[in-house]
Amino acid sequence: MLSALLLLCALFTSYMYSRTDYRFGSHSVIEDKSELKQAVNTLLADNDCLYLCKVDPLDKAIYSAFETPPDGYWDRIVIIGGWLTQNPIVARTMADYGIVNPYRDIVGKDNVFIIDDDIDLTIRFISEYYDPAASAELVEPLSSETGLEIYRITG
Repeated sequence: MLSALLLLCALFTSYMYSRTDYRFGSHSVIEDKSELKQAVNTLLADNDCLYLCKVDPLDKAIYSAFETPPDGYWDRIVIIGGWLTQNPIVARTMADYGIVNPYRDIVGKDNVFIIDDDIDLTIRFISEYYDPAASAELVEPLSSETGLEIYRITG
């Protein structure tokens, strides 16, 4: 009886933490991520740039477990935040572009951009802790082409 109760509590807790991922009945829908995949392909067309992406704008689940991301995806798009940040492969990729601390080192880099859906908060943080003169410049036409908010940080 106690085992069944513990199992029920574990299932309920799991559901409550992940309820946005579970859709039952008529609400079961497979999201079309083709626009985001096309945006990634557009980003990867420029071989000399690194894109630092906050977790939300470019969903890390664009590609399912059965799909292979395009060549260069892991070399030029870095998710900053979450558990991947301290991954040695991510650290090496950022180091190739002279980045150790993403928020400090992005300022003034011509080939490193940030994909950010709340740039005001990011600029406030960078200004307060690293560079008081920091500002964000929307990168066009790339932002319009991809539908992502892509910025160059100047200082």
